[in-house]
Amino acid sequence: MTLPDKQSIFVTLNDISKGGCCIVRTGTLPLKPSDLVRIEVWNDDIQLKVSFPATVRWVKTLTMSSKAGLRFVDSSIKTHRYIEEYLTRTLPLSA
Repeated sequence: MTLPDKQSIFVTLNDISKGGCCIVRTGTLPLKPSDLVRIEVWNDDIQLKVSFPATVRWVKTLTMSSKAGLRFVDSSIKTHRYIEEYLTRTLPLSA
């Protein structure tokens, strides 16, 4: 993820949908609601990388980690297709 000050940090993707995602990081996240960030999601196994601008909706500090909810800025059909492709190729089909 690229922070508002252009610093890059690693975060774990906790949840993703067409509208946004939830990220988790050990320690604190230097974010506040309304910050504009860029989230990059990739999966080496399927060689797929996508990048989206997002707005921070909320930040929660836990005991040893922090979580943040992000809303994707671009809600175009193209963005939705990228997310659908990522989810389809990343998540196993349920039986």
